This record gives sequence, structure tokens and C-alpha cells, in this order.
Amino acid sequence: MFEAQLKKAFVFKNIIEAIKDLVEEASFDCEETAISLRAMDSSNIALVFLVMPMEMFDRYHCDVPATLGISLANVYKSLKCAKTDDVFNLRFREQNPDEVHFIFEDPDKCKLQESTLKLIDLSKDSLGIPDTQPDVVLEIASAEFGKTCRDISQFANSMNITACKESVVFSGEGDSGKHSITYKNDNIDVNETNWRTVVTVECTKPVSSSFSMKYLLKFTKADNINDRVRLTLSENKPVRIEYRIHDAGFLRYYLAPNV
Repeated sequence: MFEAQLKKAFVFKNIIEAIKDLVEEASFDCEETAISLRAMDSSNIALVFLVMPMEMFDRYHCDVPATLGISLANVYKSLKCAKTDDVFNLRFREQNPDEVHFIFEDPDKCKLQESTLKLIDLSKDSLGIPDTQPDVVLEIASAEFGKTCRDISQFANSMNITACKESVVFSGEGDSGKHSITYKNDNIDVNETNWRTVVTVECTKPVSSSFSMKYLLKFTKADNINDRVRLTLSENKPVRIEYRIHDAGFLRYYLAPNV
């Protein structure tokens, strides 16, 4: 049997909302210490890597590891039935290997909802995770990064990221014109007064790469997961965009640069 509980259903809903438009079907690997997911988008352009450690759950029990292949659209339909503060339980029993249960209970324990979703058999290819020594690591407020992508998207279908020790420039150019946004490197402690606009840059070598705006906009749907987002860049290598979940978990997107 596998069971995991979150006291706030919206936590899991935000995670699914951040990946459902990229990945239609995926396998959740439920193991002794974490739930994880690795999947490519339908065009095989973007890679999603999700790890939800047992510590982020209020209750976590795994007798035998299980792989749950499922439609993320159906998962989201179920989660939309829950209220923000409902307690959420994910339950799988080996006696019923073709289904998984999503259970929602309101905090007053006077209402219980349960969705039983059919599992699907997905061919599981081994997906390698790009692992390179980064030239640049930059961190920015999630909401600020989302607005930056939306602003650039008004002018261009791609966004160029140019980073050095002193600053990072996001820019784009299209038929109607061009737009750029520059942030100075404020490599200081983030506090309550400046965290929304502070960008920190760690740079060993300047980088300039261009990425598809279509995918970047989809990635920014994860801005409800964490207030900060980290971008890891190397010249002519995929960018890694990471939103931390709890202390040990994360949602990472990988996207190759435009050629």
C-alpha cells in the first residue's frame, strides 16, 4: 500500500497546474522516501523533473514502491473538486493495481470526496537529466521572472538571456520592435524590503543564449510553488529553471537553447 497526505490540497494542485500543459500523461514513481516524475513534453523539447520528498507530506507510508501512470488532465479534474484548505490523501493499493484514489476531506471533517482514477500503462524510457557545470546561476523572484517573460513575449517569440557578473539582461526582438529588461547583480541577503526585485548572479563565465518564449511562459505557471526561482545556464546548453519544494524537493524544467 502507498499513501501520502497533505493538509492543504492546494499544494499538490499548484504542482499539477504547473506541469499539466506540458505533459499529458506521466508516471509518478512512489518510493520509500519520495514521489518523483520525469517526463518530456509531447514535442520532446522540454523536460520536467519533479521530486516531492516524504518530509513535505504530513503522512507518508510506502510498503512497496509503485509506479502510477496517469493522465494529468484527469488528475487536475479531481483536484479542482477540492477546496483550498481540504486535506488531501493519495492512496494506492496493490489489490487494485489499475486505479488510484484521490481523497479530499474538509478541515471540519463533515465532508468527504473521493475520486477513483484509472491508471494507464506507459512505456517508460530512461530519461537522462542534463548535468553540466554551470557558467551562471541566477536567482530572481518568481513573480518578477513571470512578468519579465510576459513583457518580452509582447515583442518576440524567443527570449535572450545575457548574464555576466555585473548584471543579467532579458531581451527579445520581433517584427514590431524589441524590448529589454536589465537587472543589476545584487548579490546580497534578500530581505522583506527588496526580495521582489533583487536578482543575484553567480558567474564564472558570461553567457548569452536564446530560448523559446512559448515554453518559458508555460514554466512560469509554477510561480505559486515558491517565491524565488533559480536559473542555471551554460553556453549552448539547456537552461535549468528550478522552483524549490520544501527543503529537499523541487520542480525543474530543462529547455535547450534556440539554434
